Amino acid sequence: MVFIPTFGDKDDLMDAVAGHALSTYLAGKTAMRPSGDPVEDLRNGWRLHIGFGLENPDVYSALYGSRRRHAPSEAEQQAERILTGLLHAIAEAGRLAVPEPQAVQLMHAAGRGTIFTLIGSDSDPADADALADRAFEMVRGVITVPDPADRPSAADPVARAATTLRAALPDVDRLTAPEKALLDEWLDRVQGSGPPSPER
Repeated sequence: MVFIPTFGDKDDLMDAVAGHALSTYLAGKTAMRPSGDPVEDLRNGWRLHIGFGLENPDVYSALYGSRRRHAPSEAEQQAERILTGLLHAIAEAGRLAVPEPQAVQLMHAAGRGTIFTLIGSDSDPADADALADRAFEMVRGVITVPDPADRPSAADPVARAATTLRAALPDVDRLTAPEKALLDEWLDRVQGSGPPSPER
């Protein structure tokens, strides 16, 4: 017997089609081998994401352009985990200039904005690639700092150290869960995203 899935309405059907296309794309993305440079790995992931959006404009619009509410598909959750993992690797290397959640939001905004801009234009492929590369360099310049092995960083070294420590905090086994939560709150303040301590 052949199982034929049923869908509640046209939107459910579109979700299923879009999810399948995204799953196929992610199969290639997860096969990427780390280059040894986490920022370069993020760049490679960006290029794949841009390519997917431009090759599948209707699917991409269904996934990221609709305002209707729906639970994220497993494929969408997997895409989020991949991006989060790429940024976490940069944080562990001491090269993330902003808190990880903020970096995820900035990457989403830049990536989706770039793709929808290019979908709505008639740019030739070379111009589209150039614009996408420039967009990546702009967001990269905000969320990352140079490799210390290349040149000294102009970013706040204390905030950068806090970002790196927060990335490694889940693997610290010498602290209890409440101690980790407290340290995470303190590091959040050092990064500048938490409320300031009251003056004494």
